[in-house]
Amino acid sequence: LDVLHPKSSFAENKITTLYESWAYFLKNPIRGLQECGAISKADIVEMLRAIHSRGIKTAVMIGVDDPIFDAAIMNEVVSGAHPIVDGFVSMKGGHYEIANDPQYGAAAESLLTSLEKKPALYV
Repeated sequence: LDVLHPKSSFAENKITTLYESWAYFLKNPIRGLQECGAISKADIVEMLRAIHSRGIKTAVMIGVDDPIFDAAIMNEVVSGAHPIVDGFVSMKGGHYEIANDPQYGAAAESLLTSLEKKPALYV
C-alpha cells in the first residue's frame, strides 16, 4: 500500500491491503505465524509505559469491529493504563479500515493535534 499515493477509493485500498497481507503471509508462512504469535503475546501496557516514561504522549485508536484486537479487551487495557495513555479513540470499523478509510486519518489527525496541545507529564 503506497500511503503517499493512495488509491482512488476506500474499496480499492481495502482490496490492495488484503491482497498484500495475504501475499506476504503466503510467501512467509512460518515467519507470518511467528509474527502473529509475537504480536498476540506483546505487553501493550508495558510498551506504552516505556514510551510514556520518556515524555512521549501516547494514544490508542481502535476499530470496534476489529477481529484482531478485540475492542472489549482493548478498552480494558486502555482503562487499566489510563495514567500512561493520553488519548483514546474508538471508531466503527475493523482492522483494515484504520489503514484505508479516510475517516480514520481525520480522527488520527484530530487526536494528534489535541495531544500536541496537552501538557506533557513525565512519570
